[in-house]
Amino acid sequence: MHQQNSRLMTGVQVREARRLLGISGTRLNSLAGLPAGTIEGFEKTGQVRGPTTIDPAADRFAAICQTLESAGIEFLEQNDELGVRLRGTTVRGNQ
Repeated sequence: MHQQNSRLMTGVQVREARRLLGISGTRLNSLAGLPAGTIEGFEKTGQVRGPTTIDPAADRFAAICQTLESAGIEFLEQNDELGVRLRGTTVRGNQ
């Protein structure tokens, strides 16, 4: 699980968001401008890794969030459950 500015996002949520959008991890990497393997790594470990800069994890985390949100994904947190929604359909991640 990764948190930035009180927003939570897990690897399960990203995987479910990709499923709802019908895109691969490779395609999401490309759309978000991220290096190969970033999405797959986040989905497995919950961590965003990258080269040393001021805060590469925050930048990459923000890129993932912004890309998915601009495609219509909403990240949900309700009663300690995390999920994603695309235009009215809710999918819960097991967290």
